[in-house]
Amino acid sequence: MIRELIDQIKSLQEKIAATKRLIDFSKINQEVKVIEKKMVSPRFWDEPANARKQSQLLEELKEEKDNWQKIEKDVQELLGMAQLAEQGSDEELAKDIGKKLREFVS
Repeated sequence: MIRELIDQIKSLQEKIAATKRLIDFSKINQEVKVIEKKMVSPRFWDEPANARKQSQLLEELKEEKDNWQKIEKDVQELLGMAQLAEQGSDEELAKDIGKKLREFVS
């Protein structure tokens, strides 16, 4: 049972990585840097409507980035717990891990 969970978690990690490639996560990081660089310019606020739009976009990009990083971190921690459960043959922990894994995929 624990080995199946580990395999499912690794599969989930692969799907997350594939999704990030489809989203073009490197482009998001690049956009964040470009907007942040614009924001330090003294002329950035000369056009308040555009500045607000850029600020909102920056916030959205950062939120998306943060959400994906949290998902990756949580899945990595879940894998670590599953590996510990496997070493100790902890079936109760395996049940908890299975429950958390189902939360990720539902």
